[in-house]
Amino acid sequence: MQIQNLFPHAVGAAFIALVTVNMPLARAEPIAISNPSFESPTLSPGSFNIADITGWSVINTGNPGVFRPSSISFDSAFDGVQTLYSNGGTVFQTIPTALAPNTVYTLGVSVGRRRDFITFPGFTVELRAGGTVLASANQNNIRLPDPGKFERLTLTYVSPRTVSPGQLLEIRFKSNGAQTNFDFVTLDTRSFSP
Repeated sequence: MQIQNLFPHAVGAAFIALVTVNMPLARAEPIAISNPSFESPTLSPGSFNIADITGWSVINTGNPGVFRPSSISFDSAFDGVQTLYSNGGTVFQTIPTALAPNTVYTLGVSVGRRRDFITFPGFTVELRAGGTVLASANQNNIRLPDPGKFERLTLTYVSPRTVSPGQLLEIRFKSNGAQTNFDFVTLDTRSFSP
């Protein structure tokens, strides 16, 4: 499911409507994300670490880390052999790319539900810039993953005609409890001319 957070000012909203209907978009360009499928550090099958997530940072408790699931937990990781897990901690990455005007940003992530946990705790995914939340979603914005499976979540944000310079993009993940898993993070941009 696609979530769209529109710029809160009337001018931005009207402009976005024009872009959506009348303006051709450039081809999507990926923005590089460090360790997007959590394959580093390399773990042995069935093992996990705590708070050692190459390219990502942890800002509170909840013991997030990298997990290499066995068939007890998942049929397989969505991409590669490892996933990010969180037991309530927030994991984030600041991208060395600044928010640009007149741009469509699309953040994608696969959200997994472990087979060996009875309940699915829920989660929050955010795209931020300069400390401001641009777009966010949670478990209510996707179909509940089947046990042992992943569901793809996509967030879209359309930047206004002008933005404050130097606002670096940031991706955040947080679980509401034990063991939400995340994998295959992507961030694409499409610029347009007003």
